[in-house]
Amino acid sequence: MHHHFKFLGCALFGLIVTAAAAQGGALSLNTGAHVIARQDLVLSPMVQNGWAFPNVAITYTHQGSRVRQAASLAYDGYLIGNKDTYTFYELTTDKAATTAPTNFLFVDLSYEAQWALPDSGATRVMLGGGLYGQLGSLNQGYTYPSFGYTIFFGIGPSVRVQHKLDERTTLFGDFSLPVLAWVARSPYAFNDDAFIEDQSSHKTLPTLGAFISDGRWASFGSFRRALLHLGAERQYGTRWCLGLQYGLEYVDISQPQRLISFRNSLDLTATYRFRRS
Repeated sequence: MHHHFKFLGCALFGLIVTAAAAQGGALSLNTGAHVIARQDLVLSPMVQNGWAFPNVAITYTHQGSRVRQAASLAYDGYLIGNKDTYTFYELTTDKAATTAPTNFLFVDLSYEAQWALPDSGATRVMLGGGLYGQLGSLNQGYTYPSFGYTIFFGIGPSVRVQHKLDERTTLFGDFSLPVLAWVARSPYAFNDDAFIEDQSSHKTLPTLGAFISDGRWASFGSFRRALLHLGAERQYGTRWCLGLQYGLEYVDISQPQRLISFRNSLDLTATYRFRRS
Protein backbone atom coordinates (compact mmCIF):
# COMPACT_ATOMS: atom_id res chain seq x y z
CA MET A 1 0.00 0.00 0.00
CA HIS A 2 2.99 2.32 0.45
CA HIS A 3 3.34 2.71 -3.34
CA HIS A 4 -0.33 3.83 -3.56
CA PHE A 5 0.40 6.84 -1.35
CA LYS A 6 3.67 7.61 -3.17
CA PHE A 7 1.83 7.67 -6.50
CA LEU A 8 -0.80 10.08 -5.15
CA GLY A 9 1.88 12.31 -3.62
CA CYS A 10 3.79 12.60 -6.91
CA ALA A 11 0.60 13.57 -8.76
CA LEU A 12 -0.25 16.31 -6.26
CA PHE A 13 3.35 17.56 -6.33
CA GLY A 14 3.11 18.09 -10.08
CA LEU A 15 -0.18 19.98 -9.77
CA ILE A 16 1.25 22.40 -7.19
CA VAL A 17 4.35 23.19 -9.28
CA THR A 18 2.23 23.76 -12.40
CA ALA A 19 -0.14 26.11 -10.54
CA ALA A 20 2.73 28.12 -9.09
CA ALA A 21 4.37 28.66 -12.47
CA ALA A 22 1.08 29.68 -14.12
CA GLN A 23 -0.45 31.88 -11.42
CA GLY A 24 2.59 33.55 -9.88
CA GLY A 25 3.02 33.51 -6.12
CA ALA A 26 5.78 31.66 -4.27
CA LEU A 27 6.90 28.06 -4.16
CA SER A 28 8.71 26.75 -1.05
CA LEU A 29 10.65 23.53 -0.57
CA ASN A 30 11.40 22.19 2.93
CA THR A 31 13.54 19.29 4.13
CA GLY A 32 15.42 18.50 7.33
CA ALA A 33 15.42 16.37 10.46
CA HIS A 34 12.05 14.79 11.37
CA VAL A 35 11.35 12.54 14.38
CA ILE A 36 8.21 10.78 15.60
CA ALA A 37 7.01 9.28 18.90
CA ARG A 38 3.76 7.39 18.37
CA GLN A 39 1.61 4.98 20.36
CA ASP A 40 -1.17 3.35 18.33
CA LEU A 41 -3.05 0.73 20.35
CA VAL A 42 -4.49 -0.75 17.15
CA LEU A 43 -0.93 -1.76 16.23
CA SER A 44 0.95 -2.17 19.49
CA PRO A 45 1.05 -0.93 23.12
CA MET A 46 4.65 0.17 22.60
CA VAL A 47 5.69 3.77 22.00
CA GLN A 48 7.39 3.68 18.61
CA ASN A 49 10.13 6.16 17.74
CA GLY A 50 11.92 6.86 14.48
CA TRP A 51 13.50 9.27 12.03
CA ALA A 52 12.05 10.26 8.66
CA PHE A 53 14.30 9.85 5.66
CA PRO A 54 13.49 10.90 3.07
CA ASN A 55 11.21 13.83 3.90
CA VAL A 56 10.15 16.77 1.78
CA ALA A 57 7.41 19.42 1.78
CA ILE A 58 6.32 21.76 -0.98
CA THR A 59 4.07 24.80 -0.41
CA TYR A 60 2.49 27.16 -2.89
CA THR A 61 1.55 30.57 -1.45
CA HIS A 62 -0.34 33.43 -3.08
CA GLN A 63 -0.16 36.61 -1.00
CA GLY A 64 -2.49 39.48 -1.88
CA SER A 65 -2.88 42.82 -0.16
CA ARG A 66 -5.35 41.38 2.35
CA VAL A 67 -5.76 37.66 1.58
CA ARG A 68 -3.19 34.87 1.82
CA GLN A 69 -3.79 31.44 0.29
CA ALA A 70 -1.50 28.45 0.77
CA ALA A 71 -1.58 24.86 -0.50
CA SER A 72 0.89 22.37 0.93
CA LEU A 73 1.97 18.79 0.30
CA ALA A 74 4.43 16.91 2.53
CA TYR A 75 5.95 13.43 2.53
CA ASP A 76 7.57 11.70 5.53
CA GLY A 77 8.95 8.16 5.44
CA TYR A 78 9.84 6.93 8.95
CA LEU A 79 12.02 3.95 9.82
CA ILE A 80 10.90 2.93 13.29
CA GLY A 81 13.60 1.85 15.72
CA ASN A 82 17.29 1.23 15.17
CA LYS A 83 17.41 -2.47 15.97
CA ASP A 84 18.77 -5.00 13.50
CA THR A 85 16.54 -7.67 12.05
CA TYR A 86 16.96 -11.17 13.46
CA THR A 87 16.11 -14.74 12.60
CA PHE A 88 13.45 -16.72 14.46
CA TYR A 89 11.87 -20.15 14.01
CA GLU A 90 8.19 -20.69 13.31
CA LEU A 91 6.39 -22.76 15.93
CA THR A 92 4.42 -24.97 13.55
CA THR A 93 7.00 -25.65 10.80
CA ASP A 94 10.31 -24.98 12.59
CA LYS A 95 11.42 -23.06 9.52
CA ALA A 96 13.72 -20.05 9.85
CA ALA A 97 12.20 -16.63 9.17
CA THR A 98 13.55 -13.08 9.39
CA THR A 99 11.84 -10.10 11.00
CA ALA A 100 10.88 -7.20 8.75
CA PRO A 101 11.55 -3.54 9.61
CA THR A 102 8.70 -1.36 10.82
CA ASN A 103 8.12 1.79 8.78
CA PHE A 104 5.50 4.51 8.64
CA LEU A 105 4.72 6.70 5.62
CA PHE A 106 2.72 9.94 5.84
CA VAL A 107 1.42 12.21 3.09
CA ASP A 108 0.08 15.50 4.50
CA LEU A 109 -1.91 17.97 2.43
CA SER A 110 -3.60 21.25 3.31
CA TYR A 111 -5.25 24.36 1.93
CA GLU A 112 -5.58 27.60 3.93
CA ALA A 113 -7.14 30.99 3.33
CA GLN A 114 -6.41 33.84 5.76
CA TRP A 115 -7.34 37.51 5.99
CA ALA A 116 -5.05 40.17 7.41
CA LEU A 117 -6.08 42.30 10.35
CA PRO A 118 -5.29 46.03 10.11
CA ASP A 119 -1.52 46.51 10.01
CA SER A 120 0.22 47.36 13.26
CA GLY A 121 3.69 48.40 12.16
CA ALA A 122 6.17 45.60 11.57
CA THR A 123 3.79 42.89 12.84
CA ARG A 124 1.02 41.38 10.72
CA VAL A 125 -1.69 39.04 12.04
CA MET A 126 -3.78 36.91 9.69
CA LEU A 127 -6.86 34.87 10.69
CA GLY A 128 -8.73 32.28 8.69
CA GLY A 129 -9.16 28.56 8.32
CA GLY A 130 -8.37 25.59 6.18
CA LEU A 131 -8.72 21.99 5.14
CA TYR A 132 -6.14 19.55 6.53
CA GLY A 133 -5.60 15.96 5.46
CA GLN A 134 -3.24 13.12 6.27
CA LEU A 135 -2.76 9.71 4.63
CA GLY A 136 -0.82 7.33 6.87
CA SER A 137 0.45 3.94 5.71
CA LEU A 138 1.78 1.78 8.56
CA ASN A 139 3.86 -1.36 8.05
CA GLN A 140 4.23 -3.11 11.39
CA GLY A 141 7.23 -5.42 11.08
CA TYR A 142 7.53 -7.23 14.39
CA THR A 143 7.81 -10.92 13.40
CA TYR A 144 5.20 -11.20 10.62
CA PRO A 145 4.59 -7.83 8.88
CA SER A 146 1.11 -6.32 9.15
CA PHE A 147 -0.34 -3.36 7.28
CA GLY A 148 -2.47 -0.63 8.81
CA TYR A 149 -3.59 2.89 7.97
CA THR A 150 -4.64 6.19 9.51
CA ILE A 151 -6.44 8.73 7.31
CA PHE A 152 -8.16 11.98 8.23
CA PHE A 153 -9.51 15.13 6.58
CA GLY A 154 -10.34 17.98 8.92
CA ILE A 155 -11.54 21.58 8.85
CA GLY A 156 -10.79 24.29 11.38
CA PRO A 157 -9.36 27.72 12.17
CA SER A 158 -5.81 28.90 11.61
CA VAL A 159 -3.70 31.92 12.48
CA ARG A 160 -0.45 33.33 11.12
CA VAL A 161 1.74 36.04 12.68
CA GLN A 162 4.58 37.71 10.76
CA HIS A 163 7.10 40.20 12.12
CA LYS A 164 9.67 41.99 9.96
CA LEU A 165 12.98 42.46 11.68
CA ASP A 166 14.28 44.49 8.73
CA GLU A 167 13.66 44.85 5.01
CA ARG A 168 15.03 41.36 4.27
CA THR A 169 14.37 39.28 7.42
CA THR A 170 10.97 38.02 8.61
CA LEU A 171 9.94 35.93 11.63
CA PHE A 172 6.69 33.95 11.40
CA GLY A 173 4.46 31.55 13.28
CA ASP A 174 1.56 29.39 12.05
CA PHE A 175 -1.00 27.46 14.10
CA SER A 176 -3.95 25.34 12.96
CA LEU A 177 -6.51 23.31 14.90
CA PRO A 178 -9.16 21.26 13.03
CA VAL A 179 -12.41 20.98 15.00
CA LEU A 180 -14.30 18.54 12.76
CA ALA A 181 -12.81 15.67 10.77
CA TRP A 182 -13.56 12.54 8.77
CA VAL A 183 -11.34 9.85 10.29
CA ALA A 184 -10.60 6.36 8.94
CA ARG A 185 -8.34 3.88 10.75
CA SER A 186 -7.44 0.22 10.59
CA PRO A 187 -9.90 -2.08 12.40
CA TYR A 188 -8.80 -3.33 15.79
CA ALA A 189 -8.96 -6.91 14.53
CA PHE A 190 -6.56 -5.80 11.78
CA ASN A 191 -7.50 -8.30 9.05
CA ASP A 192 -11.27 -8.44 9.48
CA ASP A 193 -13.61 -9.16 6.54
CA ALA A 194 -14.22 -5.50 5.66
CA PHE A 195 -10.49 -4.70 5.72
CA ILE A 196 -9.70 -7.58 3.34
CA GLU A 197 -12.59 -6.65 1.03
CA ASP A 198 -11.36 -3.03 0.86
CA GLN A 199 -8.07 -4.25 -0.65
CA SER A 200 -9.58 -6.81 -3.01
CA SER A 201 -9.27 -4.63 -6.13
CA HIS A 202 -5.46 -4.28 -5.73
CA LYS A 203 -5.77 -0.87 -7.40
CA THR A 204 -4.64 2.45 -5.96
CA LEU A 205 -7.69 4.70 -6.07
CA PRO A 206 -10.39 2.06 -5.38
CA THR A 207 -8.42 0.77 -2.36
CA LEU A 208 -7.85 4.27 -0.99
CA GLY A 209 -11.49 5.18 -1.59
CA ALA A 210 -12.66 2.06 0.24
CA PHE A 211 -10.48 2.85 3.25
CA ILE A 212 -11.75 6.43 3.39
CA SER A 213 -15.41 5.40 3.02
CA ASP A 214 -15.10 3.20 6.13
CA GLY A 215 -14.38 6.27 8.28
CA ARG A 216 -16.63 8.33 10.52
CA TRP A 217 -17.10 11.92 11.55
CA ALA A 218 -15.19 12.97 14.66
CA SER A 219 -15.39 16.20 16.61
CA PHE A 220 -12.88 17.75 19.00
CA GLY A 221 -13.82 15.34 21.77
CA SER A 222 -12.55 12.25 19.91
CA PHE A 223 -10.15 13.80 17.38
CA ARG A 224 -7.50 16.37 18.19
CA ARG A 225 -4.76 17.51 15.85
CA ALA A 226 -2.70 20.66 16.45
CA LEU A 227 0.05 21.87 14.12
CA LEU A 228 2.56 24.61 14.97
CA HIS A 229 5.29 26.11 12.79
CA LEU A 230 7.83 28.72 13.91
CA GLY A 231 10.47 30.07 11.56
CA ALA A 232 12.60 32.80 10.08
CA GLU A 233 13.44 33.62 6.47
CA ARG A 234 15.77 36.04 4.75
CA GLN A 235 15.40 37.42 1.25
CA TYR A 236 18.24 37.19 -1.28
CA GLY A 237 17.73 39.24 -4.42
CA THR A 238 14.21 39.78 -5.76
CA ARG A 239 13.10 36.13 -6.02
CA TRP A 240 14.81 33.91 -3.46
CA CYS A 241 14.33 33.44 0.28
CA LEU A 242 16.18 30.99 2.54
CA GLY A 243 15.14 30.12 6.06
CA LEU A 244 14.83 27.76 9.00
CA GLN A 245 11.56 26.31 10.34
CA TYR A 246 10.57 24.26 13.40
CA GLY A 247 7.39 22.18 13.34
CA LEU A 248 5.37 20.33 15.99
CA GLU A 249 2.35 18.11 15.30
CA TYR A 250 0.17 16.56 18.00
CA VAL A 251 -2.48 13.95 17.11
CA ASP A 252 -4.88 12.26 19.57
CA ILE A 253 -7.62 9.95 18.22
CA SER A 254 -9.75 7.82 20.53
CA GLN A 255 -11.48 5.34 18.16
CA PRO A 256 -11.30 2.36 17.61
CA GLN A 257 -8.35 2.35 20.06
CA ARG A 258 -6.41 5.35 21.23
CA LEU A 259 -3.66 6.87 19.12
CA ILE A 260 -1.26 9.54 20.41
CA SER A 261 1.46 10.91 18.17
CA PHE A 262 4.08 13.66 18.36
CA ARG A 263 6.10 14.71 15.32
CA ASN A 264 8.95 17.23 15.56
CA SER A 265 10.82 18.70 12.63
CA LEU A 266 13.62 21.18 11.96
CA ASP A 267 13.77 22.15 8.29
CA LEU A 268 15.80 24.23 5.92
CA THR A 269 13.51 26.16 3.55
CA ALA A 270 14.06 27.63 0.10
CA THR A 271 11.42 29.85 -1.55
CA TYR A 272 11.21 31.07 -5.14
CA ARG A 273 8.80 33.80 -6.25
CA PHE A 274 7.35 33.39 -9.74
CA ARG A 275 6.27 36.03 -12.18
CA ARG A 276 2.67 35.57 -13.24
CA SER A 277 2.49 34.19 -16.78
